[in-house]
Amino acid sequence: MRPIPLLIVSATLALLVGCGGYSDPPAGVPAQVETRAMVKQIIARQFNVAEDTFSLADPIMGKKLGADELDLVELVMELEDNFQITLPDAVLIGSESDSGFQAGLTGQQLANLVEGELQKN
Repeated sequence: MRPIPLLIVSATLALLVGCGGYSDPPAGVPAQVETRAMVKQIIARQFNVAEDTFSLADPIMGKKLGADELDLVELVMELEDNFQITLPDAVLIGSESDSGFQAGLTGQQLANLVEGELQKN
């Protein structure tokens, strides 16, 4: 995992915690096979797990991957870097957990969002 400057993390968390009113991430579009495969590879690498130990239907912040809010921010940044896109802030903001993050966000939802951004470009 690459280090993230504390200022970026602090600013991102302050922005996200200060925002509210979102309950679901943007819908995106159904992800292509290649996009899903790449997202799964990135998740596996980011959380240091084998690809066959989880599915894209698993919540990122669930028990299988064990991610916390900072891990989710880092994952989104890694996806943006790898695909050279910018995902909407609503990807992270939600009301499903006390922190305001999307506690139920899945790899499939992220893949769909990535696909939607790729199709825009």
